[in-house]
Amino acid sequence: MKFIQPLFLFSAEMIVVGGFLGCSLVGLYLVIGSSLLGINVNEVFACQSIADYKNFLRLHIDDAGQLTVYPIGVKKVSRKWKWNPEAKEGESWFEPNDSRGAKPHLIEEPLQIKLPKD
Repeated sequence: MKFIQPLFLFSAEMIVVGGFLGCSLVGLYLVIGSSLLGINVNEVFACQSIADYKNFLRLHIDDAGQLTVYPIGVKKVSRKWKWNPEAKEGESWFEPNDSRGAKPHLIEEPLQIKLPKD
């Protein structure tokens, strides 16, 4: 029974101190790596949790087997949403409830790739 209390205290200290030091060291590594060495830039932006400036790829394969890739970006995302109880199947149950809304745009021209036929 004597060992339970020190073991519990040691474990709690290591979780708190180790968590703080681990997060601090990773953060310091990311700051130095991105600013001085130009590495891990994607990881730095990912951990900032910036809601705006999102992008994604829309893929379309037509009947002839040609793949078209549409790179789409959104500069500002909606912050306020309202419930849409009349949404049909395949539609969103929520819709933007603010004036700025998400306005998607093409980042660059669509890329077309001819897929080989089997």
